[in-house]
Amino acid sequence: MPWIKILHIATLSLWCGALLYLPALIHSCGRVCQTGDATSPVLPRALPRSVYTLFATPVALLAIISGSLLFTGVVDPQADSPALPLWLLAKLLLVAGMVVCHALNGWLIQRHEAGDLRAMALLCHALMAVSALLIVGVLWLVLATPL
Repeated sequence: MPWIKILHIATLSLWCGALLYLPALIHSCGRVCQTGDATSPVLPRALPRSVYTLFATPVALLAIISGSLLFTGVVDPQADSPALPLWLLAKLLLVAGMVVCHALNGWLIQRHEAGDLRAMALLCHALMAVSALLIVGVLWLVLATPL
């Protein structure tokens, strides 16, 4: 069980970092493509998709799978009514929000690749802010729970 918890914390940390990094990367690549500035660092157009598919999605899946394995230690199936603690339900709701943010990153990548850069900066900043709020909410719930 400790190894699963370590795996969960590590992959969740990486996933949270990816959720905060991807909107900035998408915005940066979109800005370079839009301005065509030769002095800007050369960012491959496919870099956001590569980070999303080769890094962010696998660590998200590992975080969710390892969290699901830890889930069995919280609920007592021998109890008369094995109800989920309220904090766990709230955490699962926030994690579902993080999954939606993950999917929205994929949508922004598709828009970027299609050349639809309208309001890209606003969408990227909003997605980063919502992701940060959800991450802080999950951390607060986990750290505030009684052992």
